[in-house]
Amino acid sequence: MNSHGLAAIAMISQLLWVPVAIYLSLFRGHGILLAIGIPLGVQSLLSYTISIRKWHAVNNLISQSKDETHLPPQYPSLVPYVGSALSFVWDNAGFLRQATRYGGRLISSRISFLGFEIFAFQDRQTVAKVWKQTSLSSPISIFVYAMKYFFEIPENVLSVYRADTSGPFPKPHRDTNIPPQARVDHITHYGFLQALSGPGWLPTTKRCMNALVSRLEEKGLSEEWTEFEDMSEFFKEWVGASLIESLFGPSMLRINPTFVKNIWVFDEGIPWLARGVPSFLRPSIYKARRAAIAQIRNWYLYAREHFDESYVSPDGDGDPFWGSWLMRYRQKNLLPAEKHNDEVLSKLDLGLAWGVVGNTTPTSTLFAFHIFKDLTLLSRVRDEIETSFGNQDLLDINPSELIKQPLLSSAYAEILRLFIDVFFMVTSAHKDVPLGSYHLPKGRIALINSGISHKDDSFWNTRNGEHPVTSFWAERFLIDPSDPMSGPVAPGVYKPPSREESDRGDGGKAPYFSLKGTEGSWFPYGGGHSICPGRVLAKSAVLFVSVLLARDYDIEPLVERIETTNWRCGLGAEQIKHAIPFRIRKRRR
Repeated sequence: MNSHGLAAIAMISQLLWVPVAIYLSLFRGHGILLAIGIPLGVQSLLSYTISIRKWHAVNNLISQSKDETHLPPQYPSLVPYVGSALSFVWDNAGFLRQATRYGGRLISSRISFLGFEIFAFQDRQTVAKVWKQTSLSSPISIFVYAMKYFFEIPENVLSVYRADTSGPFPKPHRDTNIPPQARVDHITHYGFLQALSGPGWLPTTKRCMNALVSRLEEKGLSEEWTEFEDMSEFFKEWVGASLIESLFGPSMLRINPTFVKNIWVFDEGIPWLARGVPSFLRPSIYKARRAAIAQIRNWYLYAREHFDESYVSPDGDGDPFWGSWLMRYRQKNLLPAEKHNDEVLSKLDLGLAWGVVGNTTPTSTLFAFHIFKDLTLLSRVRDEIETSFGNQDLLDINPSELIKQPLLSSAYAEILRLFIDVFFMVTSAHKDVPLGSYHLPKGRIALINSGISHKDDSFWNTRNGEHPVTSFWAERFLIDPSDPMSGPVAPGVYKPPSREESDRGDGGKAPYFSLKGTEGSWFPYGGGHSICPGRVLAKSAVLFVSVLLARDYDIEPLVERIETTNWRCGLGAEQIKHAIPFRIRKRRR
């Protein structure tokens, strides 16, 4: 059907309201419900039929036009205004997979949601272009959502973040006039960038390594097997506390010994908070959140009383009271920001603490499980560790070298591909943004989901079905120069440059880790200017956990496989469904 035909049907649909008014005047009493229901039902069905025809027509048009820019097609919905809200809330993972796939390929679409319109960008060409746009580099839109629903930031503070259109960069956008104390986007982003990816990364990683070693030693494990009920809980207490200590310092956990426990109770409630569930239905979540916030404020008082510049470590970053340069920076620069005070900052610091442990800890669990469950993989990992680090003391390992290990890096990237499902939200405050076949209008919100792209079976290399996208394949991100079937991307989709070589000094003959060609399909941290600044610290921590365990310990998971659920879809690491019993011992040498 051509566009004139669709327009004619749409006009007829709108005109149905005229006879409806006449029709209603003929009824009295209870019959009025039937009188309303029948014509509204007819109009809804007719509108739905039109929207389906438009959906097919626009998708076919876009697939045939290479040089034109369009709005993404509108996904059909049966009920006006409500749109796809019910489908999204009921099963957001399943709904998004359906709304962003057409003709066996990933696409982009517009989704009606309670009177609003959300752009869902999922095709890899558009996603790759999103990451290249500096005008889409601010995470403020997703920040505001999380601050409101997860951390109960007051509305007057949220208004400061909404109004900040100056961007995350040192130089504010030319079309804004935001005063320095209200540039909360830049203040926040700069601190994270310096501390987690810049000069603060190495000392923070070193503190994390020390904490991981000492906390595991404190468990008193021997060369005899010790059984534990759940690997997830073991890692939450061990890895989670080590990560918190690396940024917040030892004093935080010494004066607040239940802080990590409160973080994990709060973490379990995040999916409920994301859905706006009130406190009387899930009181434990709100209680744990209040307790954690109070503990952070208690820590503020203690650190202010005891800290002195002379306590800063020689690396210029750590100290025993504030813990790190990042926390001192936030006290100095974020606390004085417009409408901010101790109450607000303590809630924001809860967000930081949760962000540090919320994905990295379960990723460490999943990584360790898959390494130790496959004895062949475990042997190869141990060989890589031995070849690269020999008998070097674990705490002397250079983190910069650690994160370059090809097999460990490939297995880590595969864990993120398989288990990290995150929503990324982008918007342009100042202008329409061209994105190849599509464009994002000024002020509109676009959503990108990593989980859908991470399991796109038309893109990823499965080695002719031997390693499906729903399975773990540690070598998926390794390219073997002698094997044309190797590498993360299906051979027919992307071919790596012929001169791309390993950086390990072996003449380009050994398999090497590569993300080339995956820019619009692998983005567990986001991408471009808005990429997560904590990604390097996270990888360093997860890989060090694996090296520490693989070199010095034996672990036997007592279950065959891990099951996860979609309950946390869009919120990070998938939720592990059942306990993972295991046993552990020190290696006999």
